[in-house]
Amino acid sequence: MDKKHDVVIPLGLKSYENKNFEIKVAVASIKKYFKCLNRIIIVSQIDRINSLGDDIVWVYGDDIYKHDKDANIIHKVRTVIENVPDLTDDFIMWSDDQFITKDTEWSDTTPRYIKIYDANTKPYFDDMGRKRIWWKRLQKCFERFPNSGFGCRFFNPHIPSPMNKYKFIEMCNKFPYQTEDGITIYDLYYNFIGEKGVPNFDEYHVISGETDWKDCRWVGYFNSSMKNIRFIEKLKKEFNV
Repeated sequence: MDKKHDVVIPLGLKSYENKNFEIKVAVASIKKYFKCLNRIIIVSQIDRINSLGDDIVWVYGDDIYKHDKDANIIHKVRTVIENVPDLTDDFIMWSDDQFITKDTEWSDTTPRYIKIYDANTKPYFDDMGRKRIWWKRLQKCFERFPNSGFGCRFFNPHIPSPMNKYKFIEMCNKFPYQTEDGITIYDLYYNFIGEKGVPNFDEYHVISGETDWKDCRWVGYFNSSMKNIRFIEKLKKEFNV
C-alpha cells in the first residue's frame, strides 16, 4: 500500500465564487477517490469554509504579487511548507477546478507532459505566445534553463501535480519568482528537478461543460463550464455536493 500524502490546495479570491461549489467538488473527489490521502491543506487569505469539514487544515496565504498569478501560487505553497512542519515530504498540489473520477494511488500521479520544447516545436510556442500572455510566460520559463530551454517539457497544468517540499524550496531559492515574470509553476518546478514525466494521458479538460469525460481519471475544467447546468448536475450527483 502507498504511503499517505498531503494534498495542498492554493485558493485565490475567485475560488469563492459560485457558493464555493468548485472547492466542494475538489475536496469531495479527493476524499472519495484519493486512496493515499493523509490530509487536505487549503492555503488562502479567506476564512475557512466550515461546510468542507473539520478535518481540513487551513493556512493563511495572501495574493501579494501583481505581475504573475503563478508567483502567488508559489508563494502560497511555500507558505504551507514553511508553516506546516509535519507536511509530508512528497505532497500533491491540487486546484479547485480539478477532480478525480476513480480510485487513485500515488503511483498514478506521475507528471504528464504535453510537448517537448525544441527547434521543431518552437514555432508553435512562438505563435501561441503572440496570442496569449500565459504562453509567452511559459516560453520565457523554458528559456531560464540551459540551451535556451530546448529539451524542456511543457507539463499539463490542468491535473493535480506531485511535488517534494525540499526540492520546491530549492526552486524558490534559485529563481526570483517574486520580481520577475516568465514563471509557470509546473514547468519551472519539473524542469528544475529534471523530471521526465510521461506523455499526457488519462486526462480530460472540460471546455464548456462536457459531461462525457471518456473514462479519464483526471478532469479539469474552465470556469465557463459553471454555466452548463448538465455539467453542474452531474458533479452534484457524483460527489453529493
